[in-house]
Amino acid sequence: MSAASLFSAYSREVLSFSFHVQSERLPPPGPDPEMRRKNLETCLRLYRASGKDFLVLFGLNSAVLALDLLRILGPEHLLLVECDPDLVRLAMSGEYGAELHNLPMICDSSVWALLYLLLGYGRKPESCLSILNPELAKNRDAARELNRLRRMWSRARMLTLPDPGSSFIPELTLAAILRPEEPGMDDFWRQIPAWAGEVVLVWDGRAGRIDRADLQIRQCVRRLEGDFAAQRQAALDLCRTEWVFFLDADERIDDEGWEFLRRVAKSHLQGLWLPRRTLYPDHSNCLIGFGLWPDLQLRLFRRQPGLRFVRPVHERLEDLRGPVGPALGCSIIHLNRLLKSPEQVRDKLKGFDLAAGHVGHHRLNVDYPSLPLGMLERISSVPELIILDDNNGC
Repeated sequence: MSAASLFSAYSREVLSFSFHVQSERLPPPGPDPEMRRKNLETCLRLYRASGKDFLVLFGLNSAVLALDLLRILGPEHLLLVECDPDLVRLAMSGEYGAELHNLPMICDSSVWALLYLLLGYGRKPESCLSILNPELAKNRDAARELNRLRRMWSRARMLTLPDPGSSFIPELTLAAILRPEEPGMDDFWRQIPAWAGEVVLVWDGRAGRIDRADLQIRQCVRRLEGDFAAQRQAALDLCRTEWVFFLDADERIDDEGWEFLRRVAKSHLQGLWLPRRTLYPDHSNCLIGFGLWPDLQLRLFRRQPGLRFVRPVHERLEDLRGPVGPALGCSIIHLNRLLKSPEQVRDKLKGFDLAAGHVGHHRLNVDYPSLPLGMLERISSVPELIILDDNNGC
């Protein structure tokens, strides 16, 4: 399968799913003939003046400009980026549907997923002309989101991680908040490398069984009581090493991932956002779309004075100072949907609703989009580098 086909497969899978029955939403009106001509001429003039051979158009809108460019440049010189899957579905059901199937496109509602896809597409920002669709002048919300993505992509810098050498052992604590009855704990213990400086555990209600006598373990017992931030803070307060790495009971890091973390600990970074792959419906497939991937998690960071976790659910670490970026060469494998029954997952989501004060609603859908894990790895296959943007984080 070619690179373009891989990314088309991703977008088709995202577009196959909708959270709701399509409302009576109408497609954005196309420009009048004169404005259509001007938009096309402006894009072509900028493209030819740039001396580049590839154009990335941010925003579909009426689809008129995208298809005009496709007819002139051809699919090998054009890519459309869109963060509104409903809009694309609407356009594909209309008069331009047949032509849109020939338009190279990446589509997802998650800006971070789109950034990862852009980086994996094989085109560096400096080798492309990126244009915000001028038709979006009347749609400020869509223009703001797509322009944010365009800036993130154009400003992304790649950092090559240092080789720490075989003798380097980072001062690192693996921290975890656990429930004694969590399934799959044998595998959780098995993944931890012997070089981990210490392991800090905070148990909900009572201590569970530990299956690693060779690790230096510090632990305490406290009630979760619906406050995940307080539980993580209790774990952080027990840590004493330079670096802290948080993992949940249903998460795994492979040997290459642990080596990646060891290299980060040798760099000047202060923290690392890790993409998380939720495997479902089996170990060979990964959920995608609508924030399910890359599902970035700030889990590795240097200890600093004043660090604190906030928000009872979907907790967030605040006041981390210094360069922080999302990883490309390492992922957390999330086994939640495989280790627990649908009823157990629903109970967990109800706990999230309670902790959040019933603001928003967590629900379990059985038909979320997914891709074979091998295909996702090819789509996001970027060397072991880290993206650093001007915002120092996500």
